[in-house]
Amino acid sequence: MDSEPKIETQTPTAKPRLPERIQKAAVPIQRTYTNWRDWLKQRPWVLDFGFFFLGFCFDLLLLKSIDSLPMLIHQGSYVLLLAVLILLDHHYCLAQALPEGWWGKLLSRRDWVIHFLFGTLFNAFFVFYFRASVVSSLSFFIFIPLLALVLALNELPLFRNLGPLMRMALWSFTCTSFWAYLLPLLFGFLSAWLFVLAVFLSTASVLGLWYLSLRFTADAQWNFWRAVAPSLGVQVLLLLLYFSGVVPPVPLSLKWIGVYHDVRKPDGTELLYVRDGFRFWEHGAQTFLARPQDRLNVWMRIFAPKRFRDDIYVAWQHKDEQGQWVRTDRIPLQLSHSGQRGWTGHTYKVNYGPGEWKVDVLTADARLLGSIEITVLPDNSTQPREFSLDKR
Repeated sequence: MDSEPKIETQTPTAKPRLPERIQKAAVPIQRTYTNWRDWLKQRPWVLDFGFFFLGFCFDLLLLKSIDSLPMLIHQGSYVLLLAVLILLDHHYCLAQALPEGWWGKLLSRRDWVIHFLFGTLFNAFFVFYFRASVVSSLSFFIFIPLLALVLALNELPLFRNLGPLMRMALWSFTCTSFWAYLLPLLFGFLSAWLFVLAVFLSTASVLGLWYLSLRFTADAQWNFWRAVAPSLGVQVLLLLLYFSGVVPPVPLSLKWIGVYHDVRKPDGTELLYVRDGFRFWEHGAQTFLARPQDRLNVWMRIFAPKRFRDDIYVAWQHKDEQGQWVRTDRIPLQLSHSGQRGWTGHTYKVNYGPGEWKVDVLTADARLLGSIEITVLPDNSTQPREFSLDKR
């Protein structure tokens, strides 16, 4: 009787284990990752803020020029599309039903589209306002934080769920912000009446949208309190902030301001200065070591959009014995477009003394465009000085 054939079986080889030392080192890392993942699941708003911050940094790098025609068309189309979507949202919220087919499926995603459009516009506005603000100004401490707060709240579902009340207020703000820098681009100068005109055009747009919404409901008062009232509140607030000097002077922005011992222009601007010690954070010689016959030069570079021509004012101030800033000079300069690098200009002072000085750069409508503080110290040395060169 033949014996059954033997079938050889091969036992699977065990996977090589990592050395015990590496396994022990990996345990804390894995535990930390698990804890971090669980913490994020319990706080989804952290990811919203994280992506918002990354989106802002992305826009800060990519949004180059405020006078770019494609960008203006892009933003204007977003503002118009938002108006259409808000009107459609109002209509279908009252109807409490969506049409069938692909149109209904498309409209069911309108909340996300509205949120995306608002986020894109507010990111751009924040970048432009941030560039135009001065760190030591009211705009940096009041307007920029307010706008950042609105940007952050727009990312929260609770804020978005407030519906038409917040949407109309936000759309009202986007209209005014868009007109506030489009009108100076068109006219070529800054003026208080241009900002008032921007507020008027935005208010007229809100009233027009309100009039169209009356086709869907006969209750005009109900629509007024949902749409017009919050929008008018935003416009009043913007006017108060503007005439308080809080709104940054878009579309202008200061690219550089510094203090120098000499300004030369052989084949390009050469800025010479002597720095007191290792003060890398200073713009030129903010701690100014003054010898007899030295001129106190302040040099600046300012971005101005195409076809822009307007006056700016350089205000010199000195701190008196009581610690108060006292204005000594107010010098007019004519600002114009000079390419993407910006317009350059400088002012100087011959009659000055030791102490604290400050130079403010003001727009024609009296908004702060830039500022720099200077500490003047007498230099009694007669040794030759070694100047540093700053090419800009």
